[in-house]
Amino acid sequence: MHAAFATSHNPARIRWNEKYSQRGLDSLRDSPSNWLVKHEELLRAQAKGWALDLACGNGRNAIYLARLGFTVEALDLSDVAISWLAKKVRTQQLAVHPKLRDLESATLPAARYQIILNFNYLQRSLFEQISDALSPSGVLIFETMTRDHIEVLGREFNSKYLLDHNELLHAFSDLRVLHYRETVIIDKASEKPKAVASLVARKK
Repeated sequence: MHAAFATSHNPARIRWNEKYSQRGLDSLRDSPSNWLVKHEELLRAQAKGWALDLACGNGRNAIYLARLGFTVEALDLSDVAISWLAKKVRTQQLAVHPKLRDLESATLPAARYQIILNFNYLQRSLFEQISDALSPSGVLIFETMTRDHIEVLGREFNSKYLLDHNELLHAFSDLRVLHYRETVIIDKASEKPKAVASLVARKK
């Protein structure tokens, strides 16, 4: 057992550490998000520099950005995930910097990142910080579940962590929206439908 896992008193950290320890991070999907790959042309055209992956999990999206030439800070609450990812990127000599962070209390630096990723994670209190953390012309790529996950698909989920209709669109009204959708996709990891809102937006 990882030492930090044994001593952590953060309930969310304990829960995610248990999940990752039981399933094994090697068993998780390692291909990047389809929504991210769909915008590879935009990413290749973006000025290279620092990128940020919030709630990075096993780092699949951070690794994808690093291979496109970005230097990526990959943040996650789980020390099990961060330790595993640190070893992986060190072995592969990738420009990914895994960091243990509780995003509920984290402060993001202003105007630092060319790219910010937020996948399968919802913390509304971070929205303003995310906008501020983008450098001029920086790009936000965001995707997470909506209330249709319950209302349309009939799935069980904590509604606190589900977006309302058009919420994501309006949350970043200070950015220029390039692409937006609310739809049902097939999650490749579980092979089950998932209702999502997906956004690509640029800082003006």
